[in-house]
Amino acid sequence: MFEEKVAELVAWPTAAPKFTMASIATNEVECCSKLANLSYLAARLKELETKYMSADHGGAGDARLAVVDALEHFRASRFRLGEKLAAYRQFFVAEQSWMEAAQLIANAMGRNERTIRRMVEGFQRASKIPSAAIMSMERHGIDPAARKNAATVARLLSMPSEMVESNPDAAVSVAVQSVNAGCDLEVAKPKRVSLTAEERQRLEICTGIRAALAKVTPDQKLSVLMGAVEELSSEWGYTEPVSVIINPRAPEPADDRSHEQPHLDS
Repeated sequence: MFEEKVAELVAWPTAAPKFTMASIATNEVECCSKLANLSYLAARLKELETKYMSADHGGAGDARLAVVDALEHFRASRFRLGEKLAAYRQFFVAEQSWMEAAQLIANAMGRNERTIRRMVEGFQRASKIPSAAIMSMERHGIDPAARKNAATVARLLSMPSEMVESNPDAAVSVAVQSVNAGCDLEVAKPKRVSLTAEERQRLEICTGIRAALAKVTPDQKLSVLMGAVEELSSEWGYTEPVSVIINPRAPEPADDRSHEQPHLDS
């Protein structure tokens, strides 16, 4: 199911583009225009560095060039551009001086300054999850810094980092499916049932277990889980054997599942 969801996010061309002499000429003009625009941006940013930074701002030039280079591909990855913007921002001590730089960068992109701010915020938010999960999201065409994927990032942040690092693909899969289910329920039933603290905790634990056992075959899941519980029981203070009785719950009707997996607000 996760692979199908991911496939929907990536649109591949169905036919090779047709080129004409007119289109080639237009592309050459657009390419030259973009290069001139980026060159102008680099020059203006360098002026701001001279104006607002101290003489020992080593590294600012490299950070500026990294931003300019990333602008050529900003539509492909807001996360990577946000990463370069955040690194460059550190060289501007005063907020007002960074605002000037951000406005120049936004103008070169044909956007406004709020876009730059959101890209940096998106990167800072996504950078809190383990790097393995970030790489997994990018492999599956999910931009960690895109606003539409903020809920998935929040879901990953709610999981134990050790679990995410040990099996990032499974963790991302569970996060995406959880968010998609929540979105569907929100549209179908705007007045969602609020979770109690105990219900929220139970759902968090179930989500973590699903991710940890994602690659274990169904007939082995229970034995693997019980083995892990047995290993952890001493840490919980148990010193005597404990008998466990499991009463499987019957699957609920599709119409009633909104109570089983309500949307979690980050």
